[in-house]
Amino acid sequence: MTSTSPLGPLTALAGPPAPAPAIRSVQPDRDHGVLEVAGALGHDNAAELRQRVEGLLVAGVRYLLVDLVEAGPCDPMAIGVLADAARVLEGRQGWLRINPNRTVPVAAELDEVRLPDLFTIYRASSGTSRPGGRHVS
Repeated sequence: MTSTSPLGPLTALAGPPAPAPAIRSVQPDRDHGVLEVAGALGHDNAAELRQRVEGLLVAGVRYLLVDLVEAGPCDPMAIGVLADAARVLEGRQGWLRINPNRTVPVAAELDEVRLPDLFTIYRASSGTSRPGGRHVS
């Protein structure tokens, strides 16, 4: 005997679960780093975000681009990790810039990256970084 759940039609409308967030970091040279986030940044993966950011800071990064174009909602703890990194980088006469997902509000003020640094970041994301550049996955 087969039984059908009265929730069957509702479950079909819910759709598939959201994919787990992915965080990737790249350091094309000593001064520049890129952090890419896809999916929601919640309390449960803020530790991974902190570990990635700290790894780039320890490696000597002064300029960090955080790509949130494919990111979902961000937990305040994750935003705190980025704010802490921004303060450290400012102390190094560097910066943290965010390429935001315009459909998901992350912070009140978002800075744009400057063109000269964009070339290095482009090389990192396309896999054509300069000799001696480091890649971290």
